[in-house]
Amino acid sequence: MGAERMAELLLPGEEWSGKDLMSEIEEPVVEAIWREASSIPESRIPIEMGRASREQPALLAFVLGSTESMGPGISELAGFIYFVIWRVFRSETRGKIKEVTPGAIQRKLERNEADLAQLDEAGPSSINEATVAQLTRQPALFSYMMDAIVSAQEDEQEPVEMSPEEKGSLILLLKTAIDTLDDAREGKGA
Repeated sequence: MGAERMAELLLPGEEWSGKDLMSEIEEPVVEAIWREASSIPESRIPIEMGRASREQPALLAFVLGSTESMGPGISELAGFIYFVIWRVFRSETRGKIKEVTPGAIQRKLERNEADLAQLDEAGPSSINEATVAQLTRQPALFSYMMDAIVSAQEDEQEPVEMSPEEKGSLILLLKTAIDTLDDAREGKGA
């Protein structure tokens, strides 16, 4: 899309930076939405999760359903991290995000399993920014997800304990959520 056409689509007073509207989401955006989500009053959480469920029912069911048999607190952690991921994409997408289908989830899950297996073979010491950038088009969200999981495990008051297998599965599920929402905002959710 040309710069002239892009400028026509902006609201009065907005300037086009020249960046693709479906580009990488920046870390300050992720941090701001995480803080915002963390401060939602407990009474509003069912309302907000209801909205997430109406907009992306298959994806939310995938994340929660895949974690419900895991250890105590893991499903709740997955739900919160998913909620932040969903809100980030919602805030950074003009218009409505296309609904993610079960088929799209399955295809992305299979691809992510292969990608993460290669990373697992390389070992944790080889994980750096360049590696994360190869794994996902949304490195700030991926890093947030990883930090949130580690922080939950290290929480002094209420740590979320998980086996290495549960942690690996949680990373896989949430990376799949990030990637499918990223595809859906580009119209590839089917």
